[in-house]
Amino acid sequence: MLKIKIKNHHFYCLPGKALFWEEENTLMLADVHLGKDSHFRKNGIAIPKVSQNDLLRMRKLLENHQPNTMLILGDLFHSYSREEYEGFRELVEAFPDTQFRYVAGNHDALALKKEDCPKNLWFGKEWEQREFRFVHYITEKSSETFTFQGHIHPQVQVKLNRNQWYKFPALVIQEDRATLPAFGRFTGGYKVKLDKKKERAVVFSGEECFEL
Repeated sequence: MLKIKIKNHHFYCLPGKALFWEEENTLMLADVHLGKDSHFRKNGIAIPKVSQNDLLRMRKLLENHQPNTMLILGDLFHSYSREEYEGFRELVEAFPDTQFRYVAGNHDALALKKEDCPKNLWFGKEWEQREFRFVHYITEKSSETFTFQGHIHPQVQVKLNRNQWYKFPALVIQEDRATLPAFGRFTGGYKVKLDKKKERAVVFSGEECFEL
């Protein structure tokens, strides 16, 4: 696991496209898009059950790291699917000692009702912890508080040899923000052109992470 430093805090970059915040014993991920595969199947397009695999990946992260908190930075759901909703609810209830902080995103079509939520699940528009802010998408041009966001699904191109370039999910870090890669495997991505004077990136290749 690659360990990086942001504002004097330490974060492990996990190959599964998530972060582990050491000082706070907190897992962080964004853009799972549960139910996107179901949406395509309902419209006659044969897509494997990717969402169930993503829920299993989330469970393995929780089992391996036993965090105090899991932060989900938006677009947990892509469209309404009762199967995926129940799968997520079961996941939350299976880890009663973990506090889940779910920041709603633009694709979160499922409006959770507070009375329907497990006791260890909070949801809202943004979350603050220590000196950081956590949102799905930053709307302002600059932020006084260092902010973690999702939404963009950043990817960067990496030249592996003389003639071959590959595109990988990436964590992009700027002066006032960090943009997480999409955790879900059926999400697509947006190619980011890095300004290496102002930005740095961690690449998630599937089996390892490395900083550009």
